[in-house]
Amino acid sequence: MKAVTPALSALLLIALALFPLAGCGVKGPVKPPLSRSPSAAKGLATRQIGERLLVSWAIPKTNQDGSPLALQGFEIFRNAYEPASGCPDCGQSQDPFLIIDLEYLQDVTRDGDRLSFQETSLTPGSGYLYRIVPVNTRGEKGPPATIQTIFHPVPPPPRQPIATRETRGIRLSWSTSPGETREAGFLGYNIYRRETDQSLPLTPVNEEYLIDITYLDEGTASDQDRTAAYTLRSVWRIGDQLVESTDSAPAAQPE
Repeated sequence: MKAVTPALSALLLIALALFPLAGCGVKGPVKPPLSRSPSAAKGLATRQIGERLLVSWAIPKTNQDGSPLALQGFEIFRNAYEPASGCPDCGQSQDPFLIIDLEYLQDVTRDGDRLSFQETSLTPGSGYLYRIVPVNTRGEKGPPATIQTIFHPVPPPPRQPIATRETRGIRLSWSTSPGETREAGFLGYNIYRRETDQSLPLTPVNEEYLIDITYLDEGTASDQDRTAAYTLRSVWRIGDQLVESTDSAPAAQPE
């Protein structure tokens, strides 16, 4: 009987090791199935408007595995922190400060697929961290969406807005605020038009920040009987954040 050479032994061992893989058809590591718990909220954003902070996000439509999501609502967590500490999570409460039920919306506004709520009485110079946790109808929670922001001192609004009707629309003019002087961080102005019996929209009339202290709103030119009121805000960049002033005095459309 011939002796088995070391090279032949090695080939036999390799063949035995590969045989189970060939038999079961496994081509690589098995990936764990995706969770059927809710997907995280998308588009989480904050926006400071005067003494208010608007927090908004998009409602997820699917579970993490792509299946349809039966969403009950959200748990909202907030943590105030000192920006210099570099620890937004320190002292984070385990209890939500706001629970949102999509069937019975309270303290929250829905606009299409976006939800938002407003915070007031925040402290200028303080940091705030928000966690948005989706919860399905079985009580299962999805991964949180997280954002942190610093609440800044409120910039001054434009002064003495005046509205004058012209053939092509409504002409708005106003005065700058004391101390504005186009200093670093000042970006311009936003103008908001509120129709009768409606709340003030979040989107301004102007597409770009206004630098001049006059603006012609041609959106009302085709309807001379249309009534509206206007609010102005100055817009500033403080650090890496955009901050709007408080609302100006209303500039009512002339009769």
